[in-house]
Amino acid sequence: MKLITITILICVDLSTMSAQTTYPVPADSKGNQIILTVVNESKTTAARNVQIQIQKVPSSITFSQMSASVKGISTGKESDVAFKFDVIREANIGKNDTVLFLITDSTGAAWSKSVIVSYVGPQVYKLEQNFPNPFNPSTTIYYDLPQDSHVKIMIYDILGREVRSLVDEQESAGYQKVRFDIQGVASGVYFYRIQAEPLNGGKTFSNVKKMMVLK
Repeated sequence: MKLITITILICVDLSTMSAQTTYPVPADSKGNQIILTVVNESKTTAARNVQIQIQKVPSSITFSQMSASVKGISTGKESDVAFKFDVIREANIGKNDTVLFLITDSTGAAWSKSVIVSYVGPQVYKLEQNFPNPFNPSTTIYYDLPQDSHVKIMIYDILGREVRSLVDEQESAGYQKVRFDIQGVASGVYFYRIQAEPLNGGKTFSNVKKMMVLK
């Protein structure tokens, strides 16, 4: 989970604010939050019926809500508004995306605020349990690559005999997956094994997990 805190000053010109900050958020993550702190800098007028709406959402992000409201903010006071969001596994690692918010009040005044996020990849190698499991007719194997690697993923039967080669190629760092279709494979217990060799050198990652085919 990533927490992003942004301060929005109403009753001032947001265009005079400093350069935009880019916030790293993990791909394949849930329950992230953007907290907007809306500050009424007016010394004489309370802000009424403040509406915060998301105007632009990147395709890799899903928000649990698209709008929020604050009944009133007294002069010199502030109010926090939280927007929760998830990031899909397939988000492009290293890519910058922009979330755009529109803030209005009862006077008809409007302010916009953009939040730039950059998708961060995994920090360690990982082989996850296939899903679904048991399965028929197919399942997906998920694995994490913290750096560009040559990846091999093999399927073996319970006697250790090779059944199928699913991956044998160079892959980019990120959250990867591969599908296994059981066509031509009998019911029973199988094992899948990953070997990931970093392209820039380093220790090869290897791991094995069990799966079950039910027909």
